Amino acid sequence: MTYHEFLTYLFDRDQTKELAVELAFAIDEQLLVERQRTMQPA
Repeated sequence: MTYHEFLTYLFDRDQTKELAVELAFAIDEQLLVERQRTMQPA
């Protein structure tokens, strides 16, 4: 299961919809940080 599928699973349930949104923001932010880190020259 990908993180996107997991977030969709959480988002589709009223009890975990807010958690899915918060996790999505946190995961996207971390992916952006990792992408920027790998693009910087060593």
